[in-house]
Amino acid sequence: MSKLSTTHLEYSGKGVYTLSQAGRLIGERPTTISRWLFGYTHAQTLAGAVVKRTSSPLWKSQYDEDDVGEKVIGFNDLMELRVVRQFIKKDLSLQFIRRCLDNARVRFGGDAYPFSSKRFETDGQDIYLSTGNEAAFKDTIALSSGQYVFRNIIQRSLFAGVEFQGNLAKRWFPELVGKPVIVLDPEISFGEPVIKASGVPTAALYGLYVANGSNSDAIQSVARIYEVTVLEVRRAVKFEEGLRVKLAA
Repeated sequence: MSKLSTTHLEYSGKGVYTLSQAGRLIGERPTTISRWLFGYTHAQTLAGAVVKRTSSPLWKSQYDEDDVGEKVIGFNDLMELRVVRQFIKKDLSLQFIRRCLDNARVRFGGDAYPFSSKRFETDGQDIYLSTGNEAAFKDTIALSSGQYVFRNIIQRSLFAGVEFQGNLAKRWFPELVGKPVIVLDPEISFGEPVIKASGVPTAALYGLYVANGSNSDAIQSVARIYEVTVLEVRRAVKFEEGLRVKLAA
């Protein structure tokens, strides 16, 4: 039995996700997440000799692998990874992102999770940190260089569905269409996706839906058994199926 299953009460309020779970949620391969958050060693040939190079983690995860017994991450890690994943999709290099993280920590006074901040924005060319001016033009810091620049208001698509407490992410509503039904909240069910109104995990609803034939009758049956609405079951099914498509893409 892993330490993860025997010490789960320690994760209350912080959320806990295996790399596979995190990968499904942000649409990235677990091996890539491991490289980002736990570092890796690779071989490089220099002057005809093969040498080992070590790449350090982008930041220290909320959980220590030696303490837990396996690689797991917390809600703050997940929110940070979600932004890193989007930057990578915009063709920003990992080296560039690492430099921006380092500069951001300086600006935030050593904050371990600056990309989870509400003040982060990107235009796909550089990463900027808002200094709080909500006028038509924002005074921002170009994190790669540390210089102040002016930019038009940038769309906050990176933060769609994220609820903040102060400047830090508190909850994530991953559905971007319609009234929020599903939420990830580290205070509820260790941060796994649940139905907002009842706290029932979407994975449980989806699992029973599949076991009962994956049809309209199954949706009705699942709704009765879990005492949730048909709409909530449908949204849970759509969400869980979307996770599988996202990771396969």
